Amino acid sequence: MNLRKRFQKSIAAGALALLIAPGAAQAFDHLEITVISPEIVEGRPSVTIYEQFDVLVRAVNGDGSTDTDADYVNAFLASPDVPATLPSPGYLQNGERIFSNLYFRDAGQPVRLRAADLDDGSVPFAEIAMNCYDYVDHIDITVPAGDKYVGQILSLTVTARDDGNVPVKNFDDNVMLTPDIGHFTAGPTFTIPGGSFVLGVAIVDVILQGTDTLLHQNTIDALNTVTYPYQPGPATGSALVSPLYPGALSRVVLLLPGETLTPGMSPGKSGTPNAQISSFAFNGVDVHATDQYWNPVDAGPYPTLAWSVDDPAPGVLLPPGGPMSSNVELDQMITLMTSGLRQVTVQASGPVTTSNASHVQVNPAGLDHFSFDYAVFDTTTIQATTNPFLIRVRAYDSFDNIFDYNGPVSMRVRIGATDESADYLITSTNNFVDGVLNAAVQVTKRAFSVRLIIDSNTGVIAESGTFQVNAGPMEKVLFTYPGQTWTPGLSDPVFTGNIGMPTASTAGYIIEPVTLRAVDPYGNLVSGTRTVALSCPTGYFILMNGDGSINEAAIVTLSGTLGVKVIFTTSGDMVLRGTVSGLDDSQSEEVEVSPNVYSRMVIVAPGESLDQGALDPPGKLGTPTPQDAGTPFNVTVHATDTFYNPVNPWDPALPIDFDFDSTDLQAVLPVNPQTLNTNTAIYSVTLRTLEDPNQQVISVENLSGGQIGTVLIPVEAGVIDHFDIGVNNNTNPLPGDALEPVPDHQAGAWLPNLTVIARDAFGNHIAAFHDSVSLSVDMDGDVLSPLRVSLQDGFGSGLVEGVWRGSSRITRAGVDVTISATDDIYGRTGASNTFTVFPGAYAYLQVVLPGETVTPGEAPGKFGNPLPLTAGGTATATVTALDAWWNPVPSQPVAHLETSGFSDILSANNVALEADGSRDFDIRFRTAADQELRAHDLAQPSRADTSVVEVSAGELQRLVVIAPGETHQPGGPEVDGKTGTPDPQIAMLQFPLTVRAVDDYWNLVDNNSHNVFLNSDEGSLGPGNPLNNGMTMAGGEIIFPVSLSTLGYATLMVNDTTDPTVLGADVVVLVEEGAQYRITAPDTAYVGPPSTFPMTIELVDEFGVVMGNAFN
Repeated sequence: MNLRKRFQKSIAAGALALLIAPGAAQAFDHLEITVISPEIVEGRPSVTIYEQFDVLVRAVNGDGSTDTDADYVNAFLASPDVPATLPSPGYLQNGERIFSNLYFRDAGQPVRLRAADLDDGSVPFAEIAMNCYDYVDHIDITVPAGDKYVGQILSLTVTARDDGNVPVKNFDDNVMLTPDIGHFTAGPTFTIPGGSFVLGVAIVDVILQGTDTLLHQNTIDALNTVTYPYQPGPATGSALVSPLYPGALSRVVLLLPGETLTPGMSPGKSGTPNAQISSFAFNGVDVHATDQYWNPVDAGPYPTLAWSVDDPAPGVLLPPGGPMSSNVELDQMITLMTSGLRQVTVQASGPVTTSNASHVQVNPAGLDHFSFDYAVFDTTTIQATTNPFLIRVRAYDSFDNIFDYNGPVSMRVRIGATDESADYLITSTNNFVDGVLNAAVQVTKRAFSVRLIIDSNTGVIAESGTFQVNAGPMEKVLFTYPGQTWTPGLSDPVFTGNIGMPTASTAGYIIEPVTLRAVDPYGNLVSGTRTVALSCPTGYFILMNGDGSINEAAIVTLSGTLGVKVIFTTSGDMVLRGTVSGLDDSQSEEVEVSPNVYSRMVIVAPGESLDQGALDPPGKLGTPTPQDAGTPFNVTVHATDTFYNPVNPWDPALPIDFDFDSTDLQAVLPVNPQTLNTNTAIYSVTLRTLEDPNQQVISVENLSGGQIGTVLIPVEAGVIDHFDIGVNNNTNPLPGDALEPVPDHQAGAWLPNLTVIARDAFGNHIAAFHDSVSLSVDMDGDVLSPLRVSLQDGFGSGLVEGVWRGSSRITRAGVDVTISATDDIYGRTGASNTFTVFPGAYAYLQVVLPGETVTPGEAPGKFGNPLPLTAGGTATATVTALDAWWNPVPSQPVAHLETSGFSDILSANNVALEADGSRDFDIRFRTAADQELRAHDLAQPSRADTSVVEVSAGELQRLVVIAPGETHQPGGPEVDGKTGTPDPQIAMLQFPLTVRAVDDYWNLVDNNSHNVFLNSDEGSLGPGNPLNNGMTMAGGEIIFPVSLSTLGYATLMVNDTTDPTVLGADVVVLVEEGAQYRITAPDTAYVGPPSTFPMTIELVDEFGVVMGNAFN
């Protein structure tokens, strides 16, 4: 049903409803459109172009109510008069829909807006008339005619007009008014509320405070607060208010240079007075006589003026004062003396009593001198080089005004009469701020008489009084070597206290004097006695006492200054360290120490380093790192002085010819002789054999001087190369024991003391080999135990690792068998000797059919499934004698075979196996099923095995018919494929007759396409008996519900009507009498129509029981 028909049907239904039920609700009558929250102008909803608004469209019943069932109305909007932007159509919901954000793009009064049904043009449209106005283009302000005065109410007419100068009648925006001069009494601006506009016009009262001093006028500007689409800016307007006169005399206004009169705006002036200079006259001082709104008055009388200032210093000059001759006194002169913020006041008397003041900054005339504030800096207090103290210095002009000096000055210290330097001073700042320097200063040189000096660098210099500075607490021990000069007191934080570099020396030479001083952080000598422990963090040194003996403890007593003798035995950049209780360690500057002349040959192995400066052998640090046999490694050969420092490259002993030697006779050493052209060279060597206790010596010998250097290197076996596998039956086995071959043994027997040893390429036992290895035999299957062993287990005692000894078992018999070990990480292997694994004693019989595979040594001795057969198919079964681990054995038990279904064993049964312990038997399987073939030992039946073969039916060859009393026998020997005798049947009673499709061996064949027809020789069968005669078999079977009527023997015959080549079948059934009719009627009845009466006819047996299967 389309919408038009549905609408007409609704109308008709509504009319019908009105006819039959006058009290029911009316049906849909018309559409209605209304503006939501409208602004009504001249009786119509009104909007402005581009102003968005919302409308409600609803379906209205005849009684004015909303038809909430009219959601089939697809409402849309239209503007027939002017362009408009309208929302998309939409179906009503509960009989109504709100359309939002629509707007007109052109003006008109009125314009129409319509709502209609987009789907059904027969629905009358709804329409509303609206006024759409242009947006405001400018604002007119009308000012009353005549004289006007500040401070009086001014009534303004403000009109919002479009670009055609027509009032915008729906205008309701806020409009802001602003005077050009001064303020309104209500504030700087006045806002006309949008609600004040009626048909585009608002009348407002304002009070102006300011007017133009000369022209006696002011301008009021209007600004709309809304900018409409496509407007470059909000609408504006203005009006001239003229004449606009000031009020009566009420105030005076003082203006200093930098200030400006602001009529109509409190406080009557703006700006900040310009700063002036002490003792310098300045003019440009004005006084205005004004009304209460700071507008200069038009006429007198004028007041009399008097002047004052809060500067009591002599030399201050003010204007003379007296009566004003007009409304302004211009360009008067003032001189002020005292610096700071000064207040100048003018007092008016006569017609009005009032005053006005301004504040002006007076700056000093110029810098003349500095002065220390000794209330802050007390020169009688003794200072310390490490402690800052506060000073305050002020800058003054020649009138002793604080001079507003801002900027840096130079600061320095004078010690005594001539020692003057800025390097003795640390200061937090050197900047004056507003004429004052506040600084924390620190004098870093100890002195009895000290002065601070402040220098402006422009000729103004000030010196403080003298004061004393003592050294600070001890911070360190200062070491001064020959070549250095002690220089105390410099403030540089990285300065050491010495100038110059230490003189270079040679290992073993005496350096004297080395001067030790107890100093503060700036190198000033500190009094007191301290114990100092000396050390050398960069090498070895010898400290000598004054009598030339050695100070073994390297501890001295320091009282101020102490000179000592030092010998460095280590070459390189050497430093001394001083340790004093309670202080951080002190450290000297570096002394360049050269090596002495050649004296020794030294060989250094990995793990060792040269112990330069050592006094005693071996001159090396560390312990040689163990090396892997067969792996090259580097040794370093050094030519050194007597202190084990490598000699200079220019030492006259170089070059040196030398030979390598080793206790490892298989070692790979550099070819002799070798030449050492510099003080150090690196050589590659290889050790191959392990000596008890696994150490070897490498030596070098100077062929001309005879000096010898040696190193004792621990040697470990190399990386894994192979495994030795055999048997170690020793009570206390060792890795070096010769292994016995693996002997021949019986399958499944545990072989004790099988041994696996990890060896490197040189046959060394690898004691560090802790990994697990995989064991395997060269035959298929899981026949070895264990498969994985850990060489961390050793011989079981835990003392020797890299070895495994334990028992193993192989469950499969075989010849030329080997056991192998494989490392999982590197793939290294090893194999045993070949040996034989014998089978065990006879324990089982095994039967195997095609499709099965034997697995000697693995349970259950075979895997896989026999290949499927078709009924009548022949398979060869192999019967084998096995040991307990399923290995074939040459035993000859008598085997008997049997199956779970019908089959023909074509070979002789109950016969002994052949000499090799096996025999083949041919079997024909007849029954289609999963048949179990079982073979067992006639003497010991428990020694048996079975296999299950899947036998399926063959092709459809014949039919078999089965009567009650008979049983289908698939695969059986019967000639008709069934057993039993047909049960006698009762004449006229139904009984089931089953017909099946079978192969040559009477197995059911799954058939769903052949039709079967049943017939009999006694003529009882016909249409409907049976009902499904001639129909298709399902799953190779069809059951006929049959009833026979002729007494005696009846032959029933079935044939395949789809394929006549399929052999039919028959069955003979005896039909007996054994049923009678029983008729039941009421005792009485009426004769003649239309009378009737009930009658029941039943077939019952001899016991009177109803025969429910009777087919009569």
